[in-house]
Amino acid sequence: MQMKALFRALLAIVGVLALVVVAGVIYVTTFLNPNDLKPRLVQAVKDQAGLELALNGPLDWSFYPRLGVSVEDAEAWLPEQQRDQAPFASFQRAEVGVSFAPLLSGEVEVEGVFLDGLKLALNRDAKGRGNWESLLEHASDAAESGAADKALPPAKSAGIAVADEKAADTTSDDAESVKDGTAGMSVNLDIASIQVTNGQISYQDAASGLDMTLNELSLTSSDVSPSKAFPVKLSFVADGREPKVHSTISLDGEVALDLKEGHHVLTGVSLDTTTNMPALGEKDQKVALDIDTLTLDTAKQLYRAEGAELEATLDQPALGDKALPLKATFGAEADLAAGTANIDDLLLTSGNDLRLSGALKAKDVTSDALSYTGQFKLAPLSPKAWMTRVGMTAPETTKSSALTSLAFSSPLKGDLSQVQLTNLVVALDDTAINGRLGSSFDASKITFDLDVDKINIDDYLPPATEKKTAGLAVVTPAYAAESTAELLPVALLKALGLQGQLDINTLIASGLEMNKVSAKLSGQPGLQKLDSLTANLYSGTLAANARIDSRKAPLAMSFSEKLTNLDIAPFLKALAPEQKEVLRGRLSLNGDYTTSTNQIDSIKRNLNGSGNFEIRNGEVLDVNVSKEMCTTVATLSGKQSEREWKANTPLERAQGSFKVTNGVISNQDLALAIPGITLDGKGQLNLPTDAFDYTMAARFVEGTDVAGCKVNPRLTKLRFPVQCKGSLSGEPGEWCGFDQKGFQTAAAELAKEEAKRKAGDKVSEKLDEKLDEDTRKKIDDKLGEGASDKLKGAIQGLFN
Repeated sequence: MQMKALFRALLAIVGVLALVVVAGVIYVTTFLNPNDLKPRLVQAVKDQAGLELALNGPLDWSFYPRLGVSVEDAEAWLPEQQRDQAPFASFQRAEVGVSFAPLLSGEVEVEGVFLDGLKLALNRDAKGRGNWESLLEHASDAAESGAADKALPPAKSAGIAVADEKAADTTSDDAESVKDGTAGMSVNLDIASIQVTNGQISYQDAASGLDMTLNELSLTSSDVSPSKAFPVKLSFVADGREPKVHSTISLDGEVALDLKEGHHVLTGVSLDTTTNMPALGEKDQKVALDIDTLTLDTAKQLYRAEGAELEATLDQPALGDKALPLKATFGAEADLAAGTANIDDLLLTSGNDLRLSGALKAKDVTSDALSYTGQFKLAPLSPKAWMTRVGMTAPETTKSSALTSLAFSSPLKGDLSQVQLTNLVVALDDTAINGRLGSSFDASKITFDLDVDKINIDDYLPPATEKKTAGLAVVTPAYAAESTAELLPVALLKALGLQGQLDINTLIASGLEMNKVSAKLSGQPGLQKLDSLTANLYSGTLAANARIDSRKAPLAMSFSEKLTNLDIAPFLKALAPEQKEVLRGRLSLNGDYTTSTNQIDSIKRNLNGSGNFEIRNGEVLDVNVSKEMCTTVATLSGKQSEREWKANTPLERAQGSFKVTNGVISNQDLALAIPGITLDGKGQLNLPTDAFDYTMAARFVEGTDVAGCKVNPRLTKLRFPVQCKGSLSGEPGEWCGFDQKGFQTAAAELAKEEAKRKAGDKVSEKLDEKLDEDTRKKIDDKLGEGASDKLKGAIQGLFN
């Protein structure tokens, strides 16, 4: 409705200007003194439009070869404006020329209308009211009161009769109606030429913030007639500050007017634009619209476009070096009286591959309650092949057949604030996606409920530059090179609000296969929440949740995980398929963590949290720790182990807890149990530097079962230490080694204790010899019963 009112305002302004110049012709041909017309023109404009007109320049005329009148330097103010304010409308020069020869036969034939330097200042206040609305209201009141008819004397009172194509049949009664008795002069409304040059229209909208100016406005037309079609050309340059945009626009076509019925037809309409918008990149974007027939029935408020074809080129760095060609054909119809609009037979193509068809119906189009429904369908295509044909660089993928088949269809519905794909069906290669997807136009609320049968994310990743090998030595440098790069798009997170559910029956990512993956999100701009993530993987289950807060700097993240009964062997095999199997068992892991900032290195430095882990029913492959330790001890004792040992080490239990402080993971209670042996350890891993330092110690268990070996009970006190120290980027084979110095210290302590024990044994023997039964009795008699045993124990304690 606002655009309709604005269009009416522009027509009213043009009408007022036409009144000025046509009235000038009439009076010049009658009185030959155009300057005498100034007061009447000023009053006429005020009566009809409410504008305060100032004619600052002279009114001039010419006689041959054509009779003409010109007006220079005119300004007009709205009723509510002061004269010291910028005028609502102004022009530098206007001229109307009439053919001289037809005047001799009693006809006024307008040969040309020329308007230079037109300026209009349009604005809308914060309440949505346009400054031109008072102009329309005044014009409507003037029409109802008859002020328009009184502004200037009618044509007939000046001896002129206005004629249409039937004016040649003017009867004698018409001639007699001329008050002064002179023969009437008919005005031929056919105009040979109309030119508007150097125009400027500015528009400011306080409600929306839109600030736009149309510069270099030019309008040309020839053979203008109310009875036949005539050509029109319009061009201008649009400059916007909010949003920032620079666009060159040209329009041409043929116009057939039916002023009586309000039924106008434009044929061969061609609109071309070249737009530069920093928000879309540095390069120009080009759009061309051709319409076979555009029908405007203003009386019935019916508008129809037939045979519309739109061609555009999108030139974006993200799309490659070449501009992306787009072409759309469609038909459109709007019934503003009923508040409906349709777009039919829409076909969008790009190159020879992309074909998107659809239709759209809208209702309540003249109100804020506008809504629409439609259907769209993308015919199957190969995204890679299409991108290559249109000059874009197709992404390289790990799987060569990835991105070679895509199709989708969905009904849609929406309004002025949001759009929804209500029954989305997508076929991407071997993946089927079904569900619902919706978004507000500012992306502050994106809703979804999607089901995916299976997808392998790894297939769509770039191929690895080097052959994948196992081990942290390869993985760590892969992300360390980008340690200062931004991980997440903070600006996007501040604008997005993700709300919905995603269910994936089978998901493969980083080589890991997960089943029955289900994620629920409830985000809002600046605060994204993963309420729950559940999945089955390798006979175990995963439950996690996370939160990303980007409302203030630095970005803050928190996440929790609970991994239960994970089968370790196939898990490690999936992570590193070329690595030899080294461990089996069932892993359970719990952890809660927080961190901040948006770079890998700082995220690691700011990581804090705690957790615990446990491995049950495990097995260390291709090594039997019990065998190695038992045979070592047997060799040191000068014996040989004759037991038949298994090839692997049964791992009855492994457990521990850990704390993370500013990126340093500390574990002080590692405990492992294998047959006949226990291992404990402690140490730390520095995530920012990848450095670690870990110490473990093994001990024989006294009274071991058959899976272990029988050793001297005193050896159960001896620790066999192992030191692990280095960097995750180093070679795993160099990480750990037998701590010889620690072992020597432990052995020396054990030898010292053994020496003390042996010395105590000898003293005990001597005491037993000296403390015979008579001596013991004497001591007990003197010092009390049992005193002899206490004395013996005290002496022995000196050696223990």
